[in-house]
Order: sequence, then structure tokens, then C-alpha cells
Amino acid sequence: MTNNKKTFEEKIAEDLTKTGLPTEITVHKILLKRGWDVKSQYSFLDKEGSIRSCDFYASYYGDLISDELDDRYICQLFIECKKSNKPWVFYTGPALENNLEEHLAALFEPIKYKRNINNKEIYNSLEKIKNIHDNVHCEIAYFYQIPFIKQKSESEYRDILYAAEMQVLKAIFYTKPMSKNIIGYINIYPLIVFNGNMFKCDLIEDKLKVTKINYVRYSSSGIPESKIDVLIDVITLDYLDTYLEYVETEVFPKTKPSRIKK
Repeated sequence: MTNNKKTFEEKIAEDLTKTGLPTEITVHKILLKRGWDVKSQYSFLDKEGSIRSCDFYASYYGDLISDELDDRYICQLFIECKKSNKPWVFYTGPALENNLEEHLAALFEPIKYKRNINNKEIYNSLEKIKNIHDNVHCEIAYFYQIPFIKQKSESEYRDILYAAEMQVLKAIFYTKPMSKNIIGYINIYPLIVFNGNMFKCDLIEDKLKVTKINYVRYSSSGIPESKIDVLIDVITLDYLDTYLEYVETEVFPKTKPSRIKK
């Protein structure tokens, strides 16, 4: 007679599959495999001195800009992972005007870190990598909705994205800056990795059109402490490897040949 009784370990594994742990493990493995320096369950203190955290604080280091200056390019991602069996649907509207996307994308780039360099050639090379999303052409989302839920539980589901938004932005805001003596230029971006399905929607001649997507830049009003708008990259878990390829290739084009299929 076959014993179908589950072991305690099997019960633990079954329960954990309902949580976000498998998503976090997958993200961690992908980052490490690609050569990122990863700090998991990254903690920081907010303005009240309370301990908060986001899932990952990951850094990617480029080659030295100059042997004489001992400076290098660095890219950092503050990452929060979320999982849901309910899809996220984003409204993607008209493009932002007056290069606002560029301004928001660079919001957390600490311009003050940039050293006062007399060498114009080096200075210009620093300027060129300010925007890492030139080749992505991702749409901007202004708000989102979650379908297939009961009205009474809507606020609970909507808090999922808001919680992730606050965690990554606060982590960036309260993290102590790196010393300007060890970097030439740094790109810092908030990233939400969603283990689920994402869609975009828009009204076309009074008819709602819905299309599946894997990447969107969410327009956030930021955290109360800064009151500055910022764009947050929101991607599906399946898209993470491609997203990191874009980041690595665009920030460090000389050191990492692109494997992206155009």
C-alpha cells in the first residue's frame, strides 16, 4: 500500500510556494549569475529611525574610466519583488513632454557625486551614460488597476504596488551615498519585479483595448519626504534577464557587448 502522506518538509515547501520566496530566490540567482553584487533583505533607517527594508540592493561595476583617476561607472538597482495571481493593468497615456522622462529617469542619479574634472573628454563620456533607457522605448504608465477582484478587497490588492513603490523609493532616499572618491558616475534606479501577468490599456474610440506587456515605467509622485516625481521600472519576472542585459549594455557599452536581439 502506497503511503501518500506528505512529509513535514513537503508541507513546508508547498506552503512556501504560495509566498514570494520562490520569486526572490529566482531574482537573486539571476543577479548573481550575471555578476551583480547583491545585498538581499537590504535594511535602512527612515526619518523616524525605524528599520525598513527592500528585497535587494544590487550593484554592477564597470571598468575604470581612467587609471590616473581610479574612477569607474557604477549602476545600482533597488529591487522589490511581488507575486500575485491577479494581473496588473496599467494605463499608458501620451508621451511626457519637455524631456520630463529624462529628468525623472535621472532623479536619483547623484549629480553632486560627479567630480569637477578638467579633462573635457572624460567629462563628456560621463554625460553620455546619464540615461540608460535610450534603446528601450518603454511606455509611461500613469495609474493601474487590478481586475477580477471583489470590490471590498480592492484596496488590499492595490496596496501591493504602492507598498513596493514606497519600499524601493525610501531605500534609495535613505541610503547613505557612496563616496565620490571611488566612483566616476553612478546610475541608480528603482525596480519592481512582478511574478505575474502585466497588461496595458487605453481607450481607443471609446473602446477599452488591453494588451499584454512585460515592462512599463510607472509614473510615481514619489515619497512624502521628497515630493518629487519619479519613474519606476516595473517588469515581469520572465523579463528580468532581458532588462538586466539592457542596463548592462547601455551603461557599459565598451565592456559588455550586447546580446540583445533588435
